[in-house]
Amino acid sequence: MSTFRNKGIALFIALALLLLLSIGIAVFLLNTYRHVNINEAIANRARAMLIAESGIAYAYWKIRVGEDDAGSPVDFYDGNLYTLDPTAQATSPMPIPTGWTIAIDVQDIGSTGTITIDSTVDYPKSTAF
Repeated sequence: MSTFRNKGIALFIALALLLLLSIGIAVFLLNTYRHVNINEAIANRARAMLIAESGIAYAYWKIRVGEDDAGSPVDFYDGNLYTLDPTAQATSPMPIPTGWTIAIDVQDIGSTGTITIDSTVDYPKSTAF
């Protein structure tokens, strides 16, 4: 006479629950990692936009005083392209984070007296971890 005994069934149930819990934790951690990277990218983009806007204000100031980055007099209305770099000075008027760069291009468009200012900020890719 053979009788079926459920010895060891608790082990398989515990292992199955442990596997499901592990998968759930892995999904949670991967989702959290992704959200942290997305939020850091959004913050970096906003910070870069603010730095670029301050670069435009810096260019307005340099046009108003008529000087380049070295303090030499310059006529921004002569049709040439000038690239300003406020971080190149020893006492930078615009400190930016390490690894970031800013380039400000100032150019007179023809003889209309209209000046175009392009401010570009390059920043490293977001890596939260």
